[in-house]
Amino acid sequence: MGDWKEEKLKNFLLIPIRNGLTKPSAIRGNGVKMIGMKEIFAMDQIGSIDMDRVPVNKKEFESSFIQVEDLLFARQSLSLEGAGKCSIVVSVKEPTVFESHLIRLRIDKTKANPYYIYYYFKSSLGKNKIKTLVQQVAAAGIRGKELVELSIPSPSIFEQNRIASILKSLDDKIECNRRINENLEQQAQALFKSWFVDFEPFRDGEFEESELGMIPQGWKAGTLEDICIQSSQKVGRRNDVKVLSPVTTGELVLSENYFTKQVFSESLAKYRVVKKGSFAYNPARVNIGSLGRNEFDFDGAVSPVYVVFECKEGYGNYFDLFRKTDKFKSEVLSRAIGGVRQSLNYVDFSMIQAIIAPKEVVDSFNPLIENIKALKNHIQDESLCLAALRDTLLPRLMSGELKVQNTDLINEMLEKGIR
Repeated sequence: MGDWKEEKLKNFLLIPIRNGLTKPSAIRGNGVKMIGMKEIFAMDQIGSIDMDRVPVNKKEFESSFIQVEDLLFARQSLSLEGAGKCSIVVSVKEPTVFESHLIRLRIDKTKANPYYIYYYFKSSLGKNKIKTLVQQVAAAGIRGKELVELSIPSPSIFEQNRIASILKSLDDKIECNRRINENLEQQAQALFKSWFVDFEPFRDGEFEESELGMIPQGWKAGTLEDICIQSSQKVGRRNDVKVLSPVTTGELVLSENYFTKQVFSESLAKYRVVKKGSFAYNPARVNIGSLGRNEFDFDGAVSPVYVVFECKEGYGNYFDLFRKTDKFKSEVLSRAIGGVRQSLNYVDFSMIQAIIAPKEVVDSFNPLIENIKALKNHIQDESLCLAALRDTLLPRLMSGELKVQNTDLINEMLEKGIR
């Protein structure tokens, strides 16, 4: 740590640490927002997002309210890596509390920068410190009284502020990019609605009655069977495919990057091939959105129990946006069978009703969507570069290896990363 001294975490606290409130699911629904384990594990930086609401009395709120730059640590996790996970609150727009599985630290900003401490616990140095506290019983866990006894590097406030500023500037740019891409996705969905729900580009043409209402002449009230084709191709002896997993965000992700341990079989021979641009879903989980498209530049593979299908030429973007509509989601729910784990086979899936536009229409629509997708991909690539730069700087700054006074080197690295 160079010439940095170490101090116990408790010396930086503005008020004593506290665990949150116990609020059973039966009483949730109304009241103030409550940050829980779901938010902690989904986000490193928690803003004003949708979350559970709970009733609280005055005493409960006064003891457990959340402020901007509060640090929250997960007391428990099913995995060793998750115990002690640290997040920072970046925005509070209405009264908010936190649940009992979390530990709140409120830092005295005259003594330490909350972002510096947050980034320290995001670094390998901080994570290794947390691991020394983890007790593995039914679930991995830490205790607050032991957390605050940890000693952490304590550079001057000036150095803390500089370190936090460097790392935060990268995270802020990544967050800005996320919002831009979110807006681009909304634009794509609005464009889909304009063309295929409101028929705005075709208003001057003739319309005709259909089972699904008035539609432009030459269009069809059909089903997904009209534009989708099931695929049963197996991997067999191929060794050039990578295993993909549908996740609830509506994507197909690389399993090796998404999961901390291998969740797929050693032999992929019976796995189903998902060609570039094709779709796959777990029939037992499609009701919660686990349907994704292979956006990679290579063929992927999914478990043999999954359903794989491709769209007829030109209709890939149409279906990709249609599946995000409320109409599609409600059709999936109405056709899925079973109780908690509802299932939807391909035959029933293919009978979902849809308005089918002629191919020349989707051929005119596709370039508009491809332009949006290209911009989104460019922005996502930039964010990946920024994240890699942040992750490179983080241990070097936290260990003192890279001095904040070395502004030329740091600025050069930042300029290359943000460019």
